[in-house]
Amino acid sequence: PDPLQREIRKALGSYTGVDPECIIAGAGSDELIDLLFRLFISPGDRLLDCDPTFGMYAFCARVAGADVHLIPRDELFGIDVNDIKDAIDPKTKMIFITSPNNPTGNVTEEDEVKRLLETGRIVVVDEAYYEFSQRTVAHLVPQHENLVVLRTLSKWAGLAGLRIGYGIMSPSLVNHIIDIKSPYNVNVAG
Repeated sequence: PDPLQREIRKALGSYTGVDPECIIAGAGSDELIDLLFRLFISPGDRLLDCDPTFGMYAFCARVAGADVHLIPRDELFGIDVNDIKDAIDPKTKMIFITSPNNPTGNVTEEDEVKRLLETGRIVVVDEAYYEFSQRTVAHLVPQHENLVVLRTLSKWAGLAGLRIGYGIMSPSLVNHIIDIKSPYNVNVAG
């Protein structure tokens, strides 16, 4: 496989309408979550997550020696941006938002994501179920260096066994991830 992923990034760019320079592929989005932790998190750092949600963020945080602060979702399982912002401290490096959320299906509104981006922290919006909602914040990436959008082919395409996920983010962040990922992380079959 091409370590720079030129063909898959071009294909994903065509599929998403996003510049291929803003796309990086991974062995599932789980690998990209792990790579983001390697890039941004040191032991003792903190991340914010909205509970209940996908458990991989907390797992990667434990592996990286980071603290996970869970902010409960409201009674309708929406996020409370004010609660998230109030939880930010100097050790907070990343905020994870799953939209549509796993397991509740809630979609986070674009204005809520924009308010979180104003914090200057890395905001990861996991859109693993994007194809079911058709609601995305990927179009905000060119204006926000601190936004990462994750997607996967595991759900809508039924390709979990092939381990293909991708991230949409600034080209500089893509290049940092290319520098730290395994050279052949996405196999030819995938």
